Amino acid sequence: MNDRSKTVLVVSRMFLAAVWISSLASIPNFRAYQDQMSSGVAIKDIVAPYASVSVFVTITSIGAWAYTSVWLRQAVDKANLNVPGTVRLSRGWAMWGWIVPIVSLWFPRMIVNDLLKSTAVADTESEINVNTWWMTWIMYSLLNSASAVYAFTDMYSSKSPINPIHPEMEIAGACLLTASYFVWTKIVTKLANTY
Repeated sequence: MNDRSKTVLVVSRMFLAAVWISSLASIPNFRAYQDQMSSGVAIKDIVAPYASVSVFVTITSIGAWAYTSVWLRQAVDKANLNVPGTVRLSRGWAMWGWIVPIVSLWFPRMIVNDLLKSTAVADTESEINVNTWWMTWIMYSLLNSASAVYAFTDMYSSKSPINPIHPEMEIAGACLLTASYFVWTKIVTKLANTY
């Protein structure tokens, strides 16, 4: 396994750890926020360190995206150099396909699937269920987005104060990301042995 692949696995692990730390921190912070709200503390004066902890999720997700995108783009270049047309999308989508709305729902899966189906990789021993990886990743992403939208709309549409921290959504998201991560490590390892 090359150094870039190892780095992708490390930043993926850091992202997963940050998500778990944030989700576990949401439990006591939910209660603290609720207690302060119940005791009449103004919303703007409520102290809950959850927001500070969740910043690490954002930082590590950006790092994971950057390293993964560069690594994936290089794999696309090598695959298309060996056999032109192996990956149907251009190399730019290896980076931007993760964040461009709508296409982010299937472009990264399509690129990874093309790489895994290439003749260089298909000859290796283990089969990987890309659909499991992609569905758990998409479900995590959608749940994470829904949680943010839910908190935002609660804050501005409700007449009475509502607790914006939702531990149940945080824990569910962390579980989905964990399932995605285990398949992702197999994908990275398999591609690293070839590209």
